[in-house]
Amino acid sequence: MQVFQFALPFRRPVSSVHFVAPRMAVGAFWSLFIGMLPICLTGCGSEEIAAGRAGGRPPALVRIGRIEQRDVIPRVTVVGSVVPVRTSVVASGANGLVETFHIEEGDYVRANEPLSELRIKTTDLAIAEAQAVLDERQRELDEMEAGSRREDLDEGLAKMKAAEAVMRNMAKKMARSKSLLARGAINQDEYDDALQYDEGSQQSFRAAKATYDKLVAGPRKEAVDQARARREAQQNQVKFLEADKLKRITRAPFDGFVVKEHTYRGQWLSKGDPVVTLARMDEVDVIANVDQQDESLVRLFDDAQIRINGIPQRDWTGRIKAVVPRSEWRSGSRGFPVKVRLRNSRITVKGVDEDGNEYTRILPVLKEGMMAQVTFSGAPLQALLAPKNALVRTSRGTQIFLFKPLLVPKWSVRSGEEVLGNVVAADEEAAKEKAQTQFAVDSDAALSVEKTTQPHWEIRRTVAADEKPELFGYLEADSEELAAKAARKTFKLSADIPISVLPQLGSVRRIVVELGISDGEMVQILSEEATPGSFVVTEGAERLQDYQDVQLPREKPSQPTTPDKSSGKKPKQPH
Repeated sequence: MQVFQFALPFRRPVSSVHFVAPRMAVGAFWSLFIGMLPICLTGCGSEEIAAGRAGGRPPALVRIGRIEQRDVIPRVTVVGSVVPVRTSVVASGANGLVETFHIEEGDYVRANEPLSELRIKTTDLAIAEAQAVLDERQRELDEMEAGSRREDLDEGLAKMKAAEAVMRNMAKKMARSKSLLARGAINQDEYDDALQYDEGSQQSFRAAKATYDKLVAGPRKEAVDQARARREAQQNQVKFLEADKLKRITRAPFDGFVVKEHTYRGQWLSKGDPVVTLARMDEVDVIANVDQQDESLVRLFDDAQIRINGIPQRDWTGRIKAVVPRSEWRSGSRGFPVKVRLRNSRITVKGVDEDGNEYTRILPVLKEGMMAQVTFSGAPLQALLAPKNALVRTSRGTQIFLFKPLLVPKWSVRSGEEVLGNVVAADEEAAKEKAQTQFAVDSDAALSVEKTTQPHWEIRRTVAADEKPELFGYLEADSEELAAKAARKTFKLSADIPISVLPQLGSVRRIVVELGISDGEMVQILSEEATPGSFVVTEGAERLQDYQDVQLPREKPSQPTTPDKSSGKKPKQPH
């Protein structure tokens, strides 16, 4: 024996039909089943059979949306980190032992504020000694620049006049000696002695006069310059020692926050050893790695939107300052660092410490290392958008199902006065032929058909994406435009109430699309087969086949229907 199980596509769930037949009587079984099929179909709902195209499987229930074409702004959001604009490892400028350490991590310091001090006693002694020598050099220069003293000038003048008197006296004696020599009153030796004294007196006068002239002229310019040079050299020595003393006091190079301590009192520091790490936080950079395919959305000096969670002010606006033209490609990253600069804020915190002392602390709102979401926006562009929930991802690519409304007419079939049901056909003759098979009517039976209905349309209010649309009801019309016109009249809707008109029956066709930018619940699709305004399946697409018939679920309209604002009449309830 063989057991065959079939589930017929009725409107309502029915029990499976079981047939038990001998193994050798399969042909007889199929003859029996085919003979019973028209009888079974007669009991099926005519509307379901019509939508299933004359006895096929019933249409699948789906929901649909529209493909839109509009200007969108391409955006990409990446994760970045907050870093200070400037960070400096402040180092010691000299060797020495840390004697005073003024700050702690987290402190806000002003420019030139002392951070630490080395022991400077020996430096102070060296400065005092050098300053004493400088004073000596200064006095020497002052003495030379002042010139000769009045007493020295008087002394020189007196010596010069004395020498001059001696010289005149000796000149007179020389004249007498010459006369006496001529008369033979003295000998030659006496004359020579007189001549010697005369010449000696002249030289003494010249020496005295030169000494006096030197005193009047004062020190030579070269000697003054030498004294001035010695003074300046000593001045530089004092400045050197004072500068060396300043090196032993480490000061803040700019306004900022101490983010790390590297030393403390009692530690020996060599020249160049770090003291603290200082961060300038009045401006910060958000560094985010942008993928290669999104780099076109980053334009220098444009604004970027930044969201930072965990602080009172979550949303910030920054300016794109730099795009680093190098990625970490050796490690496999194709992201390029982008710096977005923004102005930071500061808050003042006051309180009482554990010792009961009041304190005031300044803290930055944005801190180094905070995680930030950075959104870069490109230039607006025209895009074809489909709902994201319409996408079906397969191994062959991303697909969507286009929904094509079934706009074929329905025919009411009568046999005499008896109404047999409805069929879907292109014309009257085709309707009669289909009715004979569908309702198991003899070929010689007299049948009459008439066009009874148009395609069904669903009427809803058009609302924002985060609201639930209101269903007004259903009606029949030959086209979407006529359905919209009839809906406002039927449901008493004023022109300022936006509505959407969706067909109830249709078929689907699968197309492969490429995805572009996202815009909320919509995503850009790239396909030559999709057009603006087309319907697309948004729910139930995963189980569909190509060219399969589908229908929208029929829901109960909301009660009461929204009335026309311009009319005081009660709305007509749809059937």
